[in-house]
Amino acid sequence: MTRLYPLRLVGVSNYQDAIRQCEVGERVYIAHDRGNPHDDLALRAETGGGQVLGYVPKSSWVRKAIHEEGRGATCTVGSVGAGPSGHFGIVLNIALSDDDIREGTYRSASAST
Repeated sequence: MTRLYPLRLVGVSNYQDAIRQCEVGERVYIAHDRGNPHDDLALRAETGGGQVLGYVPKSSWVRKAIHEEGRGATCTVGSVGAGPSGHFGIVLNIALSDDDIREGTYRSASAST
């Protein structure tokens, strides 16, 4: 049995429309966010259709596994819900794998809406 780990995404306030459309169990992909002016090692989470949902936190062990160990990741939506601020948040269920991580080019939040 594959071990699943919860991963709460950050930067979600910029992607509320995409998060509201997510369903628990939906497949999500991790993508290198090449050209990101804020973080040259940024990893974003996106739907199969390419809608950005948020980012893997800089402090997450997932970044080390992907960048330093060359691991891939298989993800599904674990939960979606509104927090005290009214913004929706999203938690992924993630399993390390040998799947390739998608390559993407940075798109600002305003460009993705």
